[in-house]
Amino acid sequence: MTRIGNPATARIETGPNIVGPREGYSLQIGTLVSILEWMRRAVLESVQGLAMTIWITSTTLRLTVSALSYCTSRPEKARRTIKGNELSY
Repeated sequence: MTRIGNPATARIETGPNIVGPREGYSLQIGTLVSILEWMRRAVLESVQGLAMTIWITSTTLRLTVSALSYCTSRPEKARRTIKGNELSY
């Protein structure tokens, strides 16, 4: 069996992928905090691209709907203006 040593005097390592005690917390709470920090970073990184994709898609859809509604309303107005006039009009 390997003896780990006294956790109270152990050096606390920090970094984005280090799970373990954090300074200022008890051993268990510090480990929990490091796990939660890692999960938060992992979730934010994974949805960042998704949020951008959703934004681009919604913007494109709004512009397309706006352009199509403009195009479909304009020919009717033009047709009403031209209809009934001489061919030279």
